[in-house]
Amino acid sequence: MIASAVALLTLQGPQAVALSDSESVFCQAKSNRQSLVDAGISIGVLSSASSVDSLRVPKAADFSGADALSAWAKSRTGDFKKTCQALIGAAALGQGNSPKKESRFDFFTWLLPIVAGALLTMIAAEAQAGRSRKLSGADELRLAAATFRDATNRYVTGWAESLGGGRPSTVDIGQSRLNLVSSLRKASLRGTWPFADQLVSLLEGDMYGADIGKGWTGTQTDTRLKAEAVRSHLTRLEADVEQVARCCASAVPLWMRPSRKKTPTSIMP
Repeated sequence: MIASAVALLTLQGPQAVALSDSESVFCQAKSNRQSLVDAGISIGVLSSASSVDSLRVPKAADFSGADALSAWAKSRTGDFKKTCQALIGAAALGQGNSPKKESRFDFFTWLLPIVAGALLTMIAAEAQAGRSRKLSGADELRLAAATFRDATNRYVTGWAESLGGGRPSTVDIGQSRLNLVSSLRKASLRGTWPFADQLVSLLEGDMYGADIGKGWTGTQTDTRLKAEAVRSHLTRLEADVEQVARCCASAVPLWMRPSRKKTPTSIMP
């Protein structure tokens, strides 16, 4: 986008253009005609025998009469422009001003700030977009962890409060676990991240999968102990996922964060 803007601005930069209307009017004004002829003589486009009504052009046709200047301007456009600009420059010097020269340097003095401003705007917009993506990824992780926790808690509560009724369903646990694994995999794409990779492996194993559905058919005490153990694991798992979420939202590069190589607490027995 910036390259296109530079190309467009370059095409619109200073060019060798015709005299402006005001310059042409100034040079052909009755009070300036003799000065124009004198300027032409000075720079060599008119011979020294020239006058306002009789323009002598070296090695070219002469122009005479009341319309001599107009005819010269139309027929010898380059000479007229050169002479007119010389007259305007001399007039500016006479008033204590320096004639302004358009140069490539002048062009870049206004082009560079425009390009720099556009670049800064793009960088700021991309930084803001990146920040938004990080925060969104962190929120996605937290939501996935909370959904898995709630689904598992409902299952555990169903067993703990069961008085011989039907078995609670593990469907919600399975789906929410897959969603949490997917969110963790997205986070691990930021680079080598053993911490997040270990959580993925843990969630894909039996501890938060098949084992959750085992051991509920014992005594009431066994069921209560099983429920407490599952909830304890869930608390540690959610704390580990929160660490990943904070890393995702942080502006600190992943490789600089010591937690990336730590062992998740939810893996520990």
